[in-house]
Amino acid sequence: MLLEGARQKIKETFAAYEEILKRLNVYRTEIKSYINSQVEFMDRHDKRVEELTSFFYSKDTKELLETLGKAEKGGR
Repeated sequence: MLLEGARQKIKETFAAYEEILKRLNVYRTEIKSYINSQVEFMDRHDKRVEELTSFFYSKDTKELLETLGKAEKGGR
């Protein structure tokens, strides 16, 4: 009888442990998915910043701004 009670407690403990592991795995998967989506967002953001930077620091844009600056000074 004592042995049967011990076996039952061990089964219950292992079942609880298994449930905890399943939930942790689901939680880990959700966090991993969230992090991956954030990384993708940051990559797109970085790409856009690079595009804007290259536009505003391009030779054509610098020349345009210089021309506008000269025209503004000449018009005063």
